[in-house]
Amino acid sequence: MNTTYSVSDSCRVCGKGNLHSILEYGDMPIADVLIDSTLPKEQELLIPLTLVWCSDCLLLQLHETANPNLLFNAKYPYLSSISSTWLNHCRDNVESLIKTFKLDSNSTVVELASNDGYLLRNFVKHNIPVLGIEPSSICADIAIQNGINTRTEFFDSTLAEKLQTEGISADLVISNNVLAHVHELHDFVNGVKTILNENGSWIIEFPYVIDLIDGCAFDTVYHQHLCYFSVHSVKALLDQHGLFINDVQRLSTHGGSIRVVVSRKRDIGKSVTDLLEQESTLGIINERYYRQIAEDSKKVKEQLCKLIDKFTMKRQTVAAYGAAAKGTTLLAYCDLNWEKISFVVDKNKKKHNKLLPGSRIPIFHPSRLVSNQPDACLLLPWNLKEEILTEQSKYCQHGGKFIVPLPKVSMI
Repeated sequence: MNTTYSVSDSCRVCGKGNLHSILEYGDMPIADVLIDSTLPKEQELLIPLTLVWCSDCLLLQLHETANPNLLFNAKYPYLSSISSTWLNHCRDNVESLIKTFKLDSNSTVVELASNDGYLLRNFVKHNIPVLGIEPSSICADIAIQNGINTRTEFFDSTLAEKLQTEGISADLVISNNVLAHVHELHDFVNGVKTILNENGSWIIEFPYVIDLIDGCAFDTVYHQHLCYFSVHSVKALLDQHGLFINDVQRLSTHGGSIRVVVSRKRDIGKSVTDLLEQESTLGIINERYYRQIAEDSKKVKEQLCKLIDKFTMKRQTVAAYGAAAKGTTLLAYCDLNWEKISFVVDKNKKKHNKLLPGSRIPIFHPSRLVSNQPDACLLLPWNLKEEILTEQSKYCQHGGKFIVPLPKVSMI
């Protein structure tokens, strides 16, 4: 392994070597690692990005593993609390969890990758004890300042054992959009099992591979996302640790996600058996099902570039909304940079006056959309379309057009 990334020919879940290449992105910038304008382009870090599929346990995954310290560190700029859509989703989720699992002041809730405390604060309002584990100090510090009990560390089995000796026994463990980021999956699951009490439940949310393929969400693939789970593949992982998926729910978040409820005790509901059957019917055991995304992504690239070229050939200005991780992938894959996209706006002030990696597009406050009134704006976080269109109604009223890249290229 070099200092930036490693490559393994073994599956992350089953350890077997039957990996099949699905989509090769080439050398790609690291999403969410924003850069200063003083950094020469030739010094930007690029790491190969290759999507492969295991024909044994059916896990879609990255062939490469970037050094976690390059991805999640003190400069990590992603704050979950920026999106009102996501905040509302989490608030409603917490209210439901409290009722379902009868949580109270005697319960303990642990969240892994708790970010800025956006979710845990909803439990605190109900006087339910919480503990957040967050490796990024920039996020953890915000949570701590807001009174959320948080430890600034990577979660693994070693930390879990330490927490166990400190008396942590979780009634509920939550890991929203983190399992897909984990390199050492089996160590992580062992850690959860260590801190989960006998009657406890583990709630996991992650982007659903079916929605990824069917929605051509190739932009959701970046170095932080190591795995793209189906119910079959996450079950293959949990089976090895004596844990059971007892309930499952499909969600609209992040362009299509899934929530599974896991525990030590087997009580498998109809929702699980039904979705397993649906996956089999769709053909997820066949390589050709996954190859659909490679074909569809090429079509999107061609259509999107053709549309943007129409504006630039008329000397019209195109901007972008959302300095998001998925935006970095989409721009790099489609060969769109500052020469085609004049600027990008984002609500996160920690991103302002930086450049998107790879494309080197400057990032500014959303007010610039109205002050500069570009002819078109590429909507990078397309999954938040309704929220952003409402927020930017003034830009639209003045004649601004939004280009929505996925699941189909369209213009509003």
